[in-house]
Amino acid sequence: MSLKPIDDLCVSDWVVGMAELVNQSDVFISYSRVDKSFVEGLHQALETADRETWVDWADIEPTEDWRSAIQTGIDGAYNFVFVLSPDSVMSEVCQWEINYALENNKRLVPVMYRDCASLLDKQNKAHAALDRHNWLWFQDADNFDASFASLVSAIDTDLAHVQQHTRLLQRAKEWEQAERNRSGLLRGHNLAEAEQWLALGANKEPRATTLQGEYIAASRKSERGRKRLLAAGAGGVAMLSLGAAAGLFTLLERAQKSEAATKVALEKSEASEARAKENESKAQAEQQIAQRQRKRAEESEAETKAALEKSEENAAIAQRQRKRAEDALQAAQVSEQRAKQQEQVARRQQRRAEQQTQIAQQRKQQAETARRAEATQRQRAEQQTLIAQTQTREAKRQTVFAEQQTAIAEIREGAARAKNWANTSNAAVGLTLAMAITDRSQRGQPAVYTPTITTATDALLLSLQTSQERNQLKGHSNSVFSVAFSPDGKRIVSGSWDKTLRLWDAQTGQPIGQPLKGHSNYVWSVAFSPDGKRIVSGSWDNTLRLWDAQTGQPIGQPLKGHSNAVWSVAFSPDGKRIVSGSWDQTPRLWDAQTGQPIGQPLKGHLNAVLSVAFSPDGKRIVSGSWDQTLRLWDAQTGQPIGQPLKGHSNAVWSVAFSPDGKRIVSGSWD
Repeated sequence: MSLKPIDDLCVSDWVVGMAELVNQSDVFISYSRVDKSFVEGLHQALETADRETWVDWADIEPTEDWRSAIQTGIDGAYNFVFVLSPDSVMSEVCQWEINYALENNKRLVPVMYRDCASLLDKQNKAHAALDRHNWLWFQDADNFDASFASLVSAIDTDLAHVQQHTRLLQRAKEWEQAERNRSGLLRGHNLAEAEQWLALGANKEPRATTLQGEYIAASRKSERGRKRLLAAGAGGVAMLSLGAAAGLFTLLERAQKSEAATKVALEKSEASEARAKENESKAQAEQQIAQRQRKRAEESEAETKAALEKSEENAAIAQRQRKRAEDALQAAQVSEQRAKQQEQVARRQQRRAEQQTQIAQQRKQQAETARRAEATQRQRAEQQTLIAQTQTREAKRQTVFAEQQTAIAEIREGAARAKNWANTSNAAVGLTLAMAITDRSQRGQPAVYTPTITTATDALLLSLQTSQERNQLKGHSNSVFSVAFSPDGKRIVSGSWDKTLRLWDAQTGQPIGQPLKGHSNYVWSVAFSPDGKRIVSGSWDNTLRLWDAQTGQPIGQPLKGHSNAVWSVAFSPDGKRIVSGSWDQTPRLWDAQTGQPIGQPLKGHLNAVLSVAFSPDGKRIVSGSWDQTLRLWDAQTGQPIGQPLKGHSNAVWSVAFSPDGKRIVSGSWD
């Protein structure tokens, strides 16, 4: 009886360690060709820091299939670094690289080179993965050395776990490509290390892939079978020895012959191996010759593919730009229609003002004087520019009824401006003035000059009805669009189209200090903090600014975050936060101490946000919009509360909470 040798059965462990695999690197860089100059600098910095980097211009041989080469590079990299830019996030090749890295559970490290956050589509798998990770900022304004130190720290985190993940992934893929031949399975110490890595890394990133788990499980199954076969063979030999003691010498003789035959076979095997190596060397030489011959063709193919990729990216960019132009045209058409509607409203308001003039003429004998003043004011209004002053100062010393007729003339002036102004926001100014003055004059309300008066229209009306001379706050060189009292009522702040704010003594009407300069466009909204120490302003230059209410100096840098004009600003009751409303259709929350935005923009409105306010307890925010609705928001989370408040049939220009926070009042163009 003799024992046959078993294929693939070997008592000794593998001599090739897992650390000896080739094509491993610290970093694989995925990028768009447009950003190549930045990537070259990043690659050089990583090489200087002794971090091996895989990039496609240096690691793909001319004869290689480029997709296969990239897959091999990603498989062998410990980290997958993606350079974020408008070109890379729209590139189909770059998205394919990200998806391949995700399939193999590679650690993803996004690097922001050129801002493209608005282009990320949450429904896109690759974009969603980028959005979930913290970005390392490498824009021109960022400190490269500090950002690079953060990058090195990120790629070195839990390095032993990541290296073992890469090695096992390469081994598992080789096993898969060899149709899961057991000759490629793990054994002995390598298998024990792999099983320990799998157990300890259950909650670590990157996680093990399904293929890695199957590979380790198959290795353990094969190892158990090998040990069982070894044990069975040893037992069989022992039984043969006990049962055939009488033929011991014969068995030994056969064993010696078998050993001799084995030596002969080994010598033949070594000779065959030598011939195989010689043939392999010849094949490699022939392959090198073929590579040189095909090099030019491969380079041409690579250039063609790069040009095709760039063409696809340019087409996508052109399509987005065309869509933006169509949206802008549609918005302009809507604005034009609304302007025409407001012109009609202004004309109706003018007719009402003329009727009020007739009533005043019947009550007072000074009607003729009033008509002459009205004609004079109308003539001046026709000569003013589009942004002329909205109040008339020359009627202050006329009689009560003459001043009322002057107010009516100002109504007509505002209506005429609304008719001629193409910009709908300017039309709103004229209309608001006309409606406010007409409503007060029809009701005949008594006037008391108190700190609760916060608009230029109210101040003018009270002066007209009481016939008492008041201080005029002179200092701005253009229209004033927002005013506010300090909490103690001793000061006033104003914001103007002359791009400045001014502080005033509420008792004397005299300016305090110099104009507050810093905005580069119209100042639309101003507000004092609850303690009266700070002022916040919102401007057509898309920014907010904080000011020291004592010195008039700006505090810190402009608060940037909106993409269009800021129409309304307000402090929270505790003074720790600020809310702003913008023409970009969103409110935003800000930290009043640091000036940094809190969370993301509050999205929900379908058009410009014209007014915002905090509830008395600071827990809610209300906003009014050009989309004809109000919305309530949770001031802590920024999430909308319930559905939009519908009821108005035109833009909502002003909102406010009741003192107990249980009710809200809103004002609209309807």
